[in-house]
Amino acid sequence: MERNMPTQLPQGPVLPETGFLRLAQLLTFVPISKSTLARRINEGSFPSPIKLSARVTAWRAEDVRRWISEFGVQDKGSEPLQNEGARKPVRQDRSRT
Repeated sequence: MERNMPTQLPQGPVLPETGFLRLAQLLTFVPISKSTLARRINEGSFPSPIKLSARVTAWRAEDVRRWISEFGVQDKGSEPLQNEGARKPVRQDRSRT
C-alpha cells in the first residue's frame, strides 16, 4: 500500500515584515531564555523594546528581522555558538573514600 507524501511541510509561525511583537511572540522566533534576552538587551547586542503604554512592551518586527539576519552571518573564523543555558558538568571529588 503506497501512502501519499505531503508536498509541503506544515507552516509554523511567520515573522511579520512590519509591526510589533510581544515577548511570547518574540521568543517563538528567537529561542533564548528571558534572562538571556534581558542580558543581551542590556549589553546592546539585541534590539531594545518599545514601551507602547504603561503595561505594554513590544519589539519592532523590522529590528528583530535585522538582528536575525545579522546574527546568522558570522565570520568563517568565528567559533560556533554555545548553548548559553546549558549547565557545566559537576566535577565529583573522588579523593574521599
